[in-house]
Amino acid sequence: HPFLNTDQLRPGEEIDFAMLDGWTYVYRVTRVFVVGDNALWIKDQKPGRNLTLFTCNPKGSATSRLVTTGVLDRVVAST
Repeated sequence: HPFLNTDQLRPGEEIDFAMLDGWTYVYRVTRVFVVGDNALWIKDQKPGRNLTLFTCNPKGSATSRLVTTGVLDRVVAST
């Protein structure tokens, strides 16, 4: 469950995606907020190198969605 605790993320924190090819994409969290379960706009793609994660909120419930957004901060090659 790699995204189980997204409710603990805060703006400014990092999310790292380590790829099998040795590259790690580091995103900086910009915003964490809650929307209703019918807010389909959260899945819309935006221009740029942005990240949007969303999950049920509260955990195990479908009453709302917790949304975490971020922007690509850097790409790191493994050494």
